[in-house]
Amino acid sequence: MVQKRAEEKIIKDGKWKEFNRQGILVAEGIYENGVKHGFWKYYYDTGEPVIEEHFIAGRLQGRYTSFYKNGKLMAVGQYVNDSREGEFHLFDENGRPIKVLLFNNNILMEETIISDRVEKGIESSRN
Repeated sequence: MVQKRAEEKIIKDGKWKEFNRQGILVAEGIYENGVKHGFWKYYYDTGEPVIEEHFIAGRLQGRYTSFYKNGKLMAVGQYVNDSREGEFHLFDENGRPIKVLLFNNNILMEETIISDRVEKGIESSRN
């Protein structure tokens, strides 16, 4: 972890860990020239992972994953240039798929509720 001073500002650079007021780790990742870059992981105050995401030059890029406190998947999707893109899969607290959201440049284009499709006997082609 390196801090550089530029015009009275501290610029974060390198591996970084953030803690809450109780001293519990709530985030860790890498800064390059003051912006998030690479893999970042965020935690509940109880220590379990809540979000994993990737940055390129401070912008969300690539896989996004969020978790319930019990460790089960909550959501998984992709970011492109800081915008949600393609399918975001949502799950219940038991890990069962419940919804698929389709995004185009961060605009919700379609929402499919999985439980409705299963109840109606329709197979979902989305995974």
